[in-house]
Amino acid sequence: MSDRTPSSAATSLLNPYVRRARVLPGLILTLPVSLLAVVAIASKPAWWSAVASILGASGVTYLGAQVIRSFGQRVEPALWKSWGGAPTTQLLRFKGSKNTTKVTRWHELLAKLMPDVHLPNADEESKDPEGADAAYETVVSVLIAKTRDTKKFARIFDENCEYGYRRNLYSCRRFGYLSGIVSLLAIVGLASAHAAGAIHLSVLGICFVALADVVGLILLKWIVTPQWVHEAADAYASRLIESVEVLEPDKSKLD
Repeated sequence: MSDRTPSSAATSLLNPYVRRARVLPGLILTLPVSLLAVVAIASKPAWWSAVASILGASGVTYLGAQVIRSFGQRVEPALWKSWGGAPTTQLLRFKGSKNTTKVTRWHELLAKLMPDVHLPNADEESKDPEGADAAYETVVSVLIAKTRDTKKFARIFDENCEYGYRRNLYSCRRFGYLSGIVSLLAIVGLASAHAAGAIHLSVLGICFVALADVVGLILLKWIVTPQWVHEAADAYASRLIESVEVLEPDKSKLD
């Protein structure tokens, strides 16, 4: 493994997926502290811009994106297990399917697309569910590789970004709670100091930050849930599997 250079790190941050699925969750999770800083330092001193520039140049944003990515990957297996398996795998199973005709069609198209991979029928799947899932995971990995063109498969890419965003944000909810609570406690302290005349801050700014903290904590608790992530995962899985309708078989493997 080789270390990533600063230039390649900067290039990575320009990647639409990295920005949407990794950087954006980090910005949201740290928003309470960012708003607090704006209110606490109403008139930005000369060093404020310099500090912001140094933090950006030092790769803090890239590091944050990598940390969020790691947390997202760690939580994914537990989520899949709680859902009964990876959403893509579930779509290819006969067991539990509400439309076995569709599953059969997907299997037939996948067999043409990947003739070297044996996909089990319903009986074979019931006799060896683990082996069947292994076959499904194999064809899914191939589908992912064949649909990496983000322009040709824009809907798949968009759904993948949405899933990555929700998964990563969910995986780091504790940081969001900590950020929101710390900001709320700090804003209460600043408001008390303002009322006592020790400091002078914008009352409107104090109220805005307090409201944003409370709303943010409520959203993290009641909206950013496993079910919320599951909805995006199902949407991505559906778009990915549906790509078999337009993908062309590898002619070299058919000869």
